[in-house]
Amino acid sequence: MAYRNGTYVAFHANNTSDPTASDIKYYNTLKMWSSNKSIEFNLINSHEKTSAVRDTSLRETLRRALVTRLNNSKHMLLILTETTKNDTDWVPFEISHAIDTCNIPIIAVYPNFD
Repeated sequence: MAYRNGTYVAFHANNTSDPTASDIKYYNTLKMWSSNKSIEFNLINSHEKTSAVRDTSLRETLRRALVTRLNNSKHMLLILTETTKNDTDWVPFEISHAIDTCNIPIIAVYPNFD
């Protein structure tokens, strides 16, 4: 059984590696807060518990990495924006695996909510 202590952050990457053109900017903000010694914020990042994968990796390689990360997470932080509904592969897979297999809670975040 996996030791679950990480936070899995799910977001829509919008098929781009540009860090300003997708919801990855919110994930990067969380990492920035966690590394800043002046901010009291601690992120145990499940994405850092496995080797890095690239968007150009084989689909099965990506899926295996996502499953491993989710299996080692105690919850999922789901970043929802206007574009999340356009993701038809990875975000739905991550949600399904988190609920159906890992049985972990999902915390939904709406960064553009007024």
